[in-house]
Amino acid sequence: LLDKPVVVDGVEFVGAPLMTRHPDGPTLHHLLERLDTDGITRVVVGHGAVVQVVGDHKNVAAFDQHVIESALADGRTGFVVLGDRHSTLSVGDTNRIWYPGAPEPTRFGDDEGHAIVVDVGEDGSTAVEIRTTGTWRFVQLEPELADSHDVAALLDAIGSIPRKGLANLKVRPSGVLALDDYRALEAGLADNEKRFASMQSTLERVTLLPSAEEIEAMDLPPYVRRVLEELNEQIVADPDDPDTRMQLELLIRTTREVGA
Repeated sequence: LLDKPVVVDGVEFVGAPLMTRHPDGPTLHHLLERLDTDGITRVVVGHGAVVQVVGDHKNVAAFDQHVIESALADGRTGFVVLGDRHSTLSVGDTNRIWYPGAPEPTRFGDDEGHAIVVDVGEDGSTAVEIRTTGTWRFVQLEPELADSHDVAALLDAIGSIPRKGLANLKVRPSGVLALDDYRALEAGLADNEKRFASMQSTLERVTLLPSAEEIEAMDLPPYVRRVLEELNEQIVADPDDPDTRMQLELLIRTTREVGA
């Protein structure tokens, strides 16, 4: 769609496309200024951000919601469809300014993929129906973990995600876990990696803190046990110290690998 009208079944479509990455003004405003209040059922399509949505008042190319609403009120257009956001959103209270979103999600934080079906009445009324079209999914899980029940709940949530082959998963838990729970989480995440289209997981926000019973059960030389206990005490005092956390995890991995 360009700025020349295209008529389909008595409805006129006219566009304000984005022809450059950084336009020097709001293209939609320029288009609306040229339209007449001629009683034609008209749909305007434009690409860009709305100031009242993004809050960026310094963007000279952004659209002003009030300018669009003025064109709707005086009959220059009956409906405005906007591109830029990949999630579905109604702008303002008129039900006549919409971002339909993208038919497929493209990143974490997007909707699952929608299209809108719009019925524009001769009296100017509009009815909008949102239809789900997307097949791909972007799922982000960031739970707080404290014990084995939390770990099991997270792994259950991962297991219950439908259509794993079409899902992109990001897992970023936080919290403090004992050694057995930490290992169960590691193993559970590893088991799920190849089931998804893509899976990103990190335990950088999970603090490993072995219990006294777990340390006692380890077959460790006395000096290694003392170091382990000292590191544990330091983490209790400062659980956010990355160096201590890394040293503790490295020590436990090393003792496991050598069979200590």
